[in-house]
Amino acid sequence: MDGKAPQFPQRPGPAARRAVLRVVLAYAVFAGLWILLSDRAAETLFRDPASLVQVSLFKGWFFVAVTSLLLFVMLRRLMDRLAAGEAEVRRQQEERRALGQQGGFPERRPDKHERRKIRQFLKKE
Repeated sequence: MDGKAPQFPQRPGPAARRAVLRVVLAYAVFAGLWILLSDRAAETLFRDPASLVQVSLFKGWFFVAVTSLLLFVMLRRLMDRLAAGEAEVRRQQEERRALGQQGGFPERRPDKHERRKIRQFLKKE
């Protein structure tokens, strides 16, 4: 240990929270529709209780596979957008530091317009 307190990431901003909410809502809508529609289809197609049990087991495993893939794709896209936004912020900070060292201007926080551009960048899909 180097004696420093551990560094924890900052709490995500509103754009990140909205992105997470979109993932959760997409999952909830997909899962709800899957349960509703697949059960009705199974009941319509299979009258035999033994067949219905087998179909229900299959559609349960299929649901796990499809939703796992769906979550993977959505979360990966979200992480890619967040990483790109962080990289852009780091690039801008380095650019400001370099200008500050050259006497261009002192280091500063992004203004309202720059923060809006960063949020818009993070919202892109």
